[in-house]
Amino acid sequence: MVPKKVDVFVWRAGRERLPVLVELDKRGVDLDSVLCPLCGEFVETVDHALFSCKLVRVIWEKILAWWGIASTKVNFDSLQGAVSSLNCSGAGIKIWQGLVWISMYLIWKNRNQMVFKKSSWSPPVAVNDIQVKSFEWIAMRNKLKKSSDMIGSTTLMRVFCWKIGLLREAKHPFVPSMSPLADH
Repeated sequence: MVPKKVDVFVWRAGRERLPVLVELDKRGVDLDSVLCPLCGEFVETVDHALFSCKLVRVIWEKILAWWGIASTKVNFDSLQGAVSSLNCSGAGIKIWQGLVWISMYLIWKNRNQMVFKKSSWSPPVAVNDIQVKSFEWIAMRNKLKKSSDMIGSTTLMRVFCWKIGLLREAKHPFVPSMSPLADH
């Protein structure tokens, strides 16, 4: 559903193998500080860099609002569990998982752009990038799968259009009573 680089990134993040400052310090890298380079308030761990930093939480809040999900604590487990509140079919679950993983990857990329290239941190730009890239990547990867595993491209397009407010149907595209449009 997502590019290999995203799969590998999530695998590394789940094993605390990202080069966050606290991990670099554990490996003997001489650092000025292990505080988060974004907020400067807490030690930068994988969880902090991807979920807990106040600047990153703004992005997650916008993503959760985009999908109509209320959450007080954002972490990997809570995001994976949030799918139950979506009333999704199997296709919706796959899209949500892909979106969470792509969001984590792009948050990390944005963090690195800010740290190493001194670019500015803009949650609205990051969320827009997540929306566009997640649709592009999921749609492209979906085309490469065998037909029995595919989410219909029309269904996929309907979900993203519905989520960004372009599709004005009364029902969520994954409610079982709504039959998806046929792909052409």
